Amino acid sequence: MSLELDAAKFATINECNKNAVLLKQLELTVNEKSALERELVVMAELRKENALLKVIGKVLHICKFICLLIVALIGHACWVPIALLFWFHTL
Repeated sequence: MSLELDAAKFATINECNKNAVLLKQLELTVNEKSALERELVVMAELRKENALLKVIGKVLHICKFICLLIVALIGHACWVPIALLFWFHTL
């Protein structure tokens, strides 16, 4: 009878240890999931910022063209075709 009790105690302790390992793995997985979710939020924000910077870059490019065009119209009329060529080439 004592051997059976010892075997049952050992089996119970073994299952408790397995459960502890599984619980630790679950905690690590939850922490990793949280970290990945935070990283996804940061990546989404960076994508939005990147898209905005691209739009700002295009707007600045158009402003540069307008400035060149104004300089060409005020200064020398022969610069207009050059400004147009520059602008279309860099789009």
